[in-house]
Amino acid sequence: MRDGPAFYAEIDEAAALTAAALAQGLPPGAGDAVDAFVSAHARARRESDTPAFRAHLHRLVSRSSGFDPRLERYWALVGTATAGRVLNMTVAHRWLTEGLAMSIAAPKS
Repeated sequence: MRDGPAFYAEIDEAAALTAAALAQGLPPGAGDAVDAFVSAHARARRESDTPAFRAHLHRLVSRSSGFDPRLERYWALVGTATAGRVLNMTVAHRWLTEGLAMSIAAPKS
């Protein structure tokens, strides 16, 4: 992975875009949040954002701990304790994973 702080800054941007989409009640889909998420991962790995890279990234993130019930419970409690002011990362992860799958199914023209 290249520069860690740069990667996390790019992931923060993707998280902010995801939070905005979730706040607007938008369903998962291809768009700016998914593109920022993919871009951060591609740059960190010195790869290009291609359909093959998106498929590879989807395989990685769809198996990740974002779907662990213990983490879902943790983020639900964080949401309760902060009155929803903190992005629920399991919800965001699931939204991005579903959006990434949709971006693979309907690639950009």
